[in-house]
Amino acid sequence: MSQNRLQSGFSITEGIVVAVVVVLIGLVGYRVYDARQDANTATTGSSQAQTELKAPEIRTAKDLDTARQTLDSIETDSDLSSLERDLETF
Repeated sequence: MSQNRLQSGFSITEGIVVAVVVVLIGLVGYRVYDARQDANTATTGSSQAQTELKAPEIRTAKDLDTARQTLDSIETDSDLSSLERDLETF
């Protein structure tokens, strides 16, 4: 006795196959995203290490004046904009 029914929708097997494929694509995408984030962090960390300035040792008033002139010559707007960008990611 065979029954000829019209099939509407998907079978459970087809649904499981689609779910497995979607999960695999998601896992691969996450691993690629995570690897790029790690690479960006490594690149950013090394470039920041190169731009850090060492504080001068202050023993006299002349050293203090030199330090003040150095600090006045550094542009702080770029530091603020990078902090604002970092805050936007949170």
